[in-house]
Amino acid sequence: MGPLVCAGRVELSGAEFARPVVVTVAARRVECRRTRWSSTAELRLRYATLDFSHAVFEYPLTIAAEAGPFILTDGRVMAEQVFAGAPDASVRIASMRGVDAAHLVLAGFDLTQCLIVGTVHLDQLRLEGACVFDTVPHCWGRAGAAVRRAPDAGRGAALAGGEAGCGSPRCARGP
Repeated sequence: MGPLVCAGRVELSGAEFARPVVVTVAARRVECRRTRWSSTAELRLRYATLDFSHAVFEYPLTIAAEAGPFILTDGRVMAEQVFAGAPDASVRIASMRGVDAAHLVLAGFDLTQCLIVGTVHLDQLRLEGACVFDTVPHCWGRAGAAVRRAPDAGRGAALAGGEAGCGSPRCARGP
């Protein structure tokens, strides 16, 4: 399917793909909420923010950020004038909430704002290329240490295995 260019949103939410498919899209937003992939698939994106909430895939699914413009079947480069003001063609994932990541391959994504609550089998997620992650808040203490609020701790009290919350909006423990 594609390549296609869309200045706005490509909506694939609720779609069902029963056969192998390659979807090639340059768009500002691609939404695949509750999309079902019942065969192998590849999603190749440029410029997009992807919402993949509660998507289901039974076979390997590769989602890749394309660094260069798409090439049409006749060898010409796909026109992307609608993105002339964009700083770059990077692709961001907004949400993988509720996804089973066991068969998922991500290549070259910005994951700094990605919501992963409810995502299962993250240990089987395959990352390739230059994936960008957010930094860890300084209040999280030692790398790899399990840090949690002590059962009797009040707001601003010491944390089990670490230090008090820092007050950063990214720190769930608060000041």
